[in-house]
Amino acid sequence: MARGSIKLSPGYAGGAAGRLSGWLCVRGAGGRNDDLPPIPAAAVRSAGRKQIPIRGQVVRVAQVGLDRFILDDYGPNGIAYIVPRINDCILGGTADEGAEDLTPDPATAEAILARCIALEPRLREAAVLEHKVGLRPGRPTVRLEVERPVIGKLLVHNYGHGGAGVTLSWGCAAEVVRLVSC
Repeated sequence: MARGSIKLSPGYAGGAAGRLSGWLCVRGAGGRNDDLPPIPAAAVRSAGRKQIPIRGQVVRVAQVGLDRFILDDYGPNGIAYIVPRINDCILGGTADEGAEDLTPDPATAEAILARCIALEPRLREAAVLEHKVGLRPGRPTVRLEVERPVIGKLLVHNYGHGGAGVTLSWGCAAEVVRLVSC
């Protein structure tokens, strides 16, 4: 968990900088939500208890000249995505709701490779560098809301994005700024 301060300029936050005095906490902890100190009792709501782990497995391979992101989430054998980076590519993946095992599964890795090679045949020549498994926080819907557990104090919940955290982060961050600006 990281703690710090945020300085909002009046132009960026719609004038909120002058109104934001006192206490502000943005709770966007991802899968580490249980490591946080308890929220004040007045702020605990049943909606916050619906978070479930979503197990994701990926394969990291050597870069073979790819420069475009590819996503196929309608394939007959499951989701497939290719994320090229400078020195490697991330191939995925899985989204196993409720699964918590962090051990890479060899059969799953082979299936990921097969799906991605079908999308981009150049990956057939890529050396496998690493197998990774992680847990994403998931909920039926993203929790993005403000609570006022005590007068003059704001608690902003922003979590439960599942595998779409990178995609949704820009819009959710803008919404957090809008919410604390009101």
